[in-house]
Order: sequence, then C-alpha cells, then structure tokens
Amino acid sequence: MKIYFSYSTKVYNTKEDLNLTKKLAKISVENFKKYYKNVYLITDSDGSEIFKDINFTQVYPILDHINQEYKDVWSIGKLHAIKYIAEKNEHFCHADFDFLITKELPNEILDANVFVQSIEYDLKKLKYNLDSYEELCKNKYLAEIKTNKAFNCGIVGGKDCPFFYEYANTAIQMIEDIENKDLWLKDHPEFQTWTKAVLAEQYYLACALKKYNINPTLIFDNSFDNFIQNYTPLTATSKRFYKETGAIHLLGNSKEYIEPIFDIILKNNFKLL
Repeated sequence: MKIYFSYSTKVYNTKEDLNLTKKLAKISVENFKKYYKNVYLITDSDGSEIFKDINFTQVYPILDHINQEYKDVWSIGKLHAIKYIAEKNEHFCHADFDFLITKELPNEILDANVFVQSIEYDLKKLKYNLDSYEELCKNKYLAEIKTNKAFNCGIVGGKDCPFFYEYANTAIQMIEDIENKDLWLKDHPEFQTWTKAVLAEQYYLACALKKYNINPTLIFDNSFDNFIQNYTPLTATSKRFYKETGAIHLLGNSKEYIEPIFDIILKNNFKLL
C-alpha cells in the first residue's frame, strides 16, 4: 500500500499557520515512513517548495491547475489528488497532515476495499447545513442519493480504485458545475468556514457509498460526539487515541492545543498508550 498526502496552495485555508502545518507534516510523514516505505505528496509548484525539506519518496506537483475561485472549498485539492491516485489503480491510503500514527494500520484496514476514518452522525450539530445545500446545489451528481451521515476523511483509501475515481471525479464536476456556482462561489453567512469543504468531500462520499451500496471499514468505530466529549488534549488518556489503531486525528479545535500535544507525543516517543 502506498501512502499519500496532498496540499494545494491555491485553496489553502489561510487562517491556519503555515509553520504549524509544516510541523504537522514533518511528524506525520516521519511516522508513516517508519512503517511504510513509499510516502508521496501530491501538491502544486509552490507546495513543492514549501515541503522540500520533508522526506517524501516522491512529490507530484500536479495541482497548479486548481482554480483559486474555489478557495472556500479547500477539499477540492484533496479530491483532485484522490482522482489522480485512483487513476493509477493501486492500493492506497490518503492521510491528512494532522493524522498521526504510532504503529502499523490494522490488517482489516489494509485488506479493505474502502476504508475511512469514522462516521459523523449529527450533521446539523456539525454545521453541514444540508438545507442550504439542497436548495443551492442544482446538480448533485451522486449526491442525489441522500443520507443522514458523513464520513470523516482524515484518512481514507483502499483497493477499490474505480469507486474512488468515480467519487472524486464527480465531486469535482459537482463543484465546478456552473449551475452550482451560487453554492460554492458565493458567501453564505449561515456556513461555517469548513461547511463547503465537508459537503464536497465527506457528505458527498457518504452519498456515493450509499448509491453503490458500499459499507466502508472504519478506523475509529465511534461517533463524532464521543470524539469531542472524551477528548482531553493535555492528557495521554484521550479517547481520540485508540489502542486498536495507535492513531490520532487532531481535527477541529484540537489544533489550538497542538504545541502541548507535540510536547507530550515527543516526550513519550509517540507511545501514549
């Protein structure tokens, strides 16, 4: 299995600190390379320069074509990366920079046709704003099949490359569809900063999986509510660290605790359990 990361400077969320992102990338990549020989980056020309000091097996600067108009839909870079990976028709894993592992991924993940990080159930609470999406997205492609959940894609992949190609390719078409421009290119006060990105990536993935009747293998078999309620950033007993997987995803507000988390992780040599 090949490990991929991706990064688009065209649609990067500028509210994030770039030095923090580089630090996350360095630790995450180093950890993956302890267990997997081939770790790649899909990015653009500027991204190649930003991450030139990180030990990727190879960097593919293929995302220069991404339109900066879609900066609020920052998952579009990842979707282009998954499309590119799926075209290779090779067993793969795509991880976000804020997803850290401390041991090899479980065998059931390595054997899965499709795996994702976890399920997100309460989409209203998580600000997906499906009512506005249904109204503004005129051509929904695979999302014509509705669902009441989404899949967190902090880590995603598998062997079913034809599915991933169809998913990523049609998601990109949905975003770039001129009839959907009011959704993706206009400001919506009711949207959070992440709403457009998670609709395009995580909700759309759930719709695609439902359409093709695919049940993905989960890395974290739990709800987002349990993620948040049990997350104690400054302790080693976080429920976001799982004995079964030895992995943690520093998503959402947990990034504000990144420095003390790094101190704990490094001090314990990545062995918090």
